[in-house]
Amino acid sequence: QGQSLEAIWMAHGGGFPVTVRTFYNYIEAGIVDIASLELPRKVRYKKRRKADPEPARDRIDRTGRRYEDFLALAEGERLGAVQVDTVVGHVRNSKRVLSIHFPRFIFQLYLLLADGRPGTVVSALDAVEIGLGSREAFAALLGVLLLDRGVEFDDYRGMERSVLEPGKKRCRVYYCDAMRPSQKPNCERNHEELRRILPKGRSDFDQLSAWDVAVACSHVNSYPRKALGGACPLSLASQVLPEGFLETFGIELVEADDVVLRPSLIPHAVKQ
Repeated sequence: QGQSLEAIWMAHGGGFPVTVRTFYNYIEAGIVDIASLELPRKVRYKKRRKADPEPARDRIDRTGRRYEDFLALAEGERLGAVQVDTVVGHVRNSKRVLSIHFPRFIFQLYLLLADGRPGTVVSALDAVEIGLGSREAFAALLGVLLLDRGVEFDDYRGMERSVLEPGKKRCRVYYCDAMRPSQKPNCERNHEELRRILPKGRSDFDQLSAWDVAVACSHVNSYPRKALGGACPLSLASQVLPEGFLETFGIELVEADDVVLRPSLIPHAVKQ
């Protein structure tokens, strides 16, 4: 099902006679009939190209919203900043997935976008505010957004203004430096689980429905995390997010033994 041994051990507590490390040793020694290729692969990052000494002029004026401005915020605001990104399929695909990462409980909300236009992202954030029920609730949970410089995030005014209270702001938007996705590492790392379900280069995002994305979101966030003491992000998110919010987007808790992080979860969108 694409789960790591660590996740299985955390889900079942002391139900095994040996430690995870010992079981890995059994696999390497051939004592247990499990091939190493059956285990989740470690992410391999390509060496990133260095930015040009003099980058091209920005498409938009980011004055007051650059990464240096983000670093000037109080520590609590920086640590609680919500990291936002998009995940894409084939180059020819119009659809993409908006990922909204809440670092405080390692929860990542996935929403299907019809295209990569800035207005489409703004509409998705509007849906989140409506789902939360108020501008105040949005500001409390997503008061600071950290994004990359993709075209889809160019409309910072639209992202910052409230849809429920016209004329008022719901958040503040900040941008990472050009070609520096490492400045929002939590969001980047958590894409690993989604990519197990929708592998890069093999996934046709135009075949995805909002329900497919909700299913993927449910399974990824029901996966036990060592950083949470064996709990899953969804169990913590359900205690923080308003009642009914997750149901609005079709997200539900999946039992640990039923979590699937393989393309078989959404086979119609992945080339085998």
